[in-house]
Amino acid sequence: MKGMLFSAILSALIGIASRANAAGIDVDVVYYYGDDSLTYCEIYVGVQRSTLVYRHGEADSVIAQFSIVTSIGRNDTTFISDTLDTVDRSPTRQVQMNGAYFPYIFRYLLVPSEYDLNVELLQTSGRANTWEELRLFVPQISDSFGSSGIALGAELAYDAAASQFTKNGVRFVPNPSLFYGSGLPMLYYYAECYGLNDNVTDDSVTVTRTVLLAESNQLAKLPATRKLAIPGKSIVIADGFPAYTLRTGTYVLNLKIEEVGKADRTVSKKFYVYRPEDLAEGRETPIDNELAYVLSTSGEDILNTIDPDSGIVLMQHVLTKQEMRRARDMDSDGKRNFMIDFWSKHFPDDPDAANRHFARVHEANSRYSYLNREGWKTDRGRVLIQFGEPDYIDRRYADAAGSDHEIWYYDKLEGGVLFVFVDQAGFGDLDLVHSTKRGEIYNPSALATQQNQNPASRGLRE
Repeated sequence: MKGMLFSAILSALIGIASRANAAGIDVDVVYYYGDDSLTYCEIYVGVQRSTLVYRHGEADSVIAQFSIVTSIGRNDTTFISDTLDTVDRSPTRQVQMNGAYFPYIFRYLLVPSEYDLNVELLQTSGRANTWEELRLFVPQISDSFGSSGIALGAELAYDAAASQFTKNGVRFVPNPSLFYGSGLPMLYYYAECYGLNDNVTDDSVTVTRTVLLAESNQLAKLPATRKLAIPGKSIVIADGFPAYTLRTGTYVLNLKIEEVGKADRTVSKKFYVYRPEDLAEGRETPIDNELAYVLSTSGEDILNTIDPDSGIVLMQHVLTKQEMRRARDMDSDGKRNFMIDFWSKHFPDDPDAANRHFARVHEANSRYSYLNREGWKTDRGRVLIQFGEPDYIDRRYADAAGSDHEIWYYDKLEGGVLFVFVDQAGFGDLDLVHSTKRGEIYNPSALATQQNQNPASRGLRE
């Protein structure tokens, strides 16, 4: 199977109900009508080319030999197992592009039920295996009144020649990472609707597409409506829109299908947008917890996409003053190489360290931005970025007996430390006044002052 390149800005591991953090493979699953008793299941697999081991081929090309193994079962019993043994031959420059992946589709007819799905990548080089584990909830889909799920893709073409990616005359290359943005600007989708009235010949099916912010359910784009003619008892809904106009965040694509004389049908699909330019200094981009987690556990390296000038600035909480001065004097290429060297040197066994850092920057901006001050520049933002989420937080707000304050507890850091943040000015911004962490402000009288002002706060944790 010849590999195909579609540049995704950032790949991530997206499961259905549960998953293993396995950088290198993206998996998505969509269900379609099979027959009266079986559901047709398509498993979309994307192998990140950065995970594959390549050797030199002819001219300016490289070759990777690998296998993708899928198994479906339940309670440690395998019902179905399938193996794709393949070779990816691609130009060197394409393999090196950020976000490049090898797509493939596994197809099964399954009895509606609950299953465990395991997708494993094997390489002949002896490199460690990579796998993804998902829980499948296979529904019963009716041909009298039903619809499939939504598949998200990287390429769409009509009246296409037969190929692995062609179905019902539509060539649709899946994007199992579900990520879009500057590097993959167009989001394409494919769905099927069943049980239509084939006696009607005019444009009697209306499809309304809406894109919502996942957290708030607010519209992110104006709704788009299309009238479709009914070619038979089922219809294909395949279209796309520019996702690069959306800012970094988590979104939901809704397709509402209306037919005269029948109840409406709505199908939904979550997707993600990541734009490096949204990380530029001075631009505040709210990011929900889900996307922050997906970014932090992604198999791709954010250091290859973030603006290097902004990246260096946003790393100041983990750099020494000497490192900051040295990095600021470098050109763009020098700054990017500096960032890559820094994270590989300080976290050689943690490839997600940089992604996790920048996800924390976003989270700090979302939580602690105050007036014109970005959240990552605040004391709470800095501590969150450097040490992650605390184990416990004792929050005391709007108490007439004393100032608003928070006490953060990290039980596993240096055997147990705490940070005390106080709203000293009374305007809502909390400053660090005391910590038992080495190298931080040490002023136990500040903690005593808060406890004396509000004795009820002693020992309480949330």
